[in-house]
Amino acid sequence: MKHFCRETSRLFSDGYERKLTLFERLRVRLHLWMCNPCSNYASSLKVLDRLLAGMRKRADEQAPCLSAKDRQRIQLALKDLAQSDS
Repeated sequence: MKHFCRETSRLFSDGYERKLTLFERLRVRLHLWMCNPCSNYASSLKVLDRLLAGMRKRADEQAPCLSAKDRQRIQLALKDLAQSDS
């Protein structure tokens, strides 16, 4: 792997963690325009990111919730436990 490819893949991945500077974004775009393997890598990362975002959204929508009755039961049990430790 060429130095520019390595640097571009690192910058592209970093772009998911932080906002790249204007200069970094321009470097990435220029390199992706010229390098087909890196362009394919970037496309694959975008697909993975979209898939993971969809999975996170579905997981949040289907997150299990405690009923009010169960929540109250747990709170009372914790309160009793705290009082017995005192």
